[in-house]
Amino acid sequence: MQDEAVIIKKASARQLVDDKMAMARAWRKMPQVLERLGYSSLRPGQDKIIASVMSGRDTIGILPTSQGKTACYLIPTLCSGTRTLVFSPLVSLMKDQVDSLSKLGVAAGQINSNLTPVENNMTRAA
Repeated sequence: MQDEAVIIKKASARQLVDDKMAMARAWRKMPQVLERLGYSSLRPGQDKIIASVMSGRDTIGILPTSQGKTACYLIPTLCSGTRTLVFSPLVSLMKDQVDSLSKLGVAAGQINSNLTPVENNMTRAA
């Protein structure tokens, strides 16, 4: 049993190094991502939320309506090159966001009850 713990610890240490390197690469992409999205600066509160997400911490961000919650998950996603899954009860907001992201050349899709199973499966497969 002790040998298994050593193996797990070594794997965890290696993963930490990989994670830190990935985070450093993501932070270096920040200026290009902000420019691509047309941001000259972040709104109050966004910087702390984005920094928390970019640091790999579980994060809850609460901002007033129209204060840029979308940017708080979009910017870290584009910086890291990962996929992000966002749950929203507002189908019209999802459509608006997907349309806006597509115009910026960002691959985005939505899955909801208004779409056919084929359309939802195409999004899942992308």
